[in-house]
Amino acid sequence: MQQTRKLSEITDIDCFFHYGQLDLDLETQSDLIQGLMQPSRSMFYNRSDGAGVPDWENHPNDLQLQIQLRYNISMYINRRNTLVGDGNYGMIDRRVAVSQFSILMEQVSEKLDITVMYIPFADYQQIKTIQTSIGMG
Repeated sequence: MQQTRKLSEITDIDCFFHYGQLDLDLETQSDLIQGLMQPSRSMFYNRSDGAGVPDWENHPNDLQLQIQLRYNISMYINRRNTLVGDGNYGMIDRRVAVSQFSILMEQVSEKLDITVMYIPFADYQQIKTIQTSIGMG
């Protein structure tokens, strides 16, 4: 059973300052939630970083949102996988596997819950999840 963490724990600044010394699952969740919530094209050093989930705030829940947001999330994770440790040279493998079909979106009243199910390469026996929400207009 996967441990459910609070958003405040996942986004804590200690994950940034002590990166590489904390629990691998916590660091992976922190990376993913920060990447999901990073607006697209907002980083000055790497314009392709971030899935841009907040960019879709108040967008109607239509086919464009369902396809494009899944694509943006999976492309962000793909780019993330090229930058993190791949298990070579005695490092921990920090990559995760995700598919557009493993990104679920469920409309609950006026918000859209986005759940990303992923499989960490370091522990491929379990499917883990990260969840965030955005408001809908």
